[in-house]
Amino acid sequence: MPALASRGGGERLPPGSKKPHAAPGPVRRGDPFTAHIPTRTKRSGLSLIGLHPDTMSVKAVLCASTLLLAVLICGCTTTTQESTVAPAETPSFLGNWTGTMVGYTYGVGYTDFSGYTISMSVTKQQDRIFSGEITFTNQSGSLIREASPCAGVIGRDGKTFTLVEHDGGYSSGSLIAPDEIEIIHSDGEEPFSIAIDSLKKS
Repeated sequence: MPALASRGGGERLPPGSKKPHAAPGPVRRGDPFTAHIPTRTKRSGLSLIGLHPDTMSVKAVLCASTLLLAVLICGCTTTTQESTVAPAETPSFLGNWTGTMVGYTYGVGYTDFSGYTISMSVTKQQDRIFSGEITFTNQSGSLIREASPCAGVIGRDGKTFTLVEHDGGYSSGSLIAPDEIEIIHSDGEEPFSIAIDSLKKS
């Protein structure tokens, strides 16, 4: 009589037949019929079966103590490293800075502002904050508009800074050398524009 497939996936045998002894198959995680069989740990490859409870307790205490010691050591090391980091020295922006400009103006296009000079005079500085005025002159040295008051903040790195002009937009800059800076100026008013100002201290 042919064997019938059962719901569990085995074979249904004829009455009076004995099921042949089969070698136990691998235990699958989550199998409801084998969930009671203890499994081995994958991380260590060592079986936890047969360990005395006292032995497990001692190992747990040792592991916890080792972890706590490692955390304390890391905390002390981190604190020491942070306390030894010195802030960057704040440079002095006091003085007169003069240079040229290149940029882009909507509706006009790219330009090098030929014949024009930009000057920034920094008259006051308190720690990382400075103030002064910006002027623009033509080839003959005449002002093409009134001086524009400005103020800026030097970054904590001692190299970058942010600048704001009265009715003139915002700028970000970098200290290239003790006597040289680069300013990226942007203005969102119509027609919007952006420019690179390269200035040196005179």
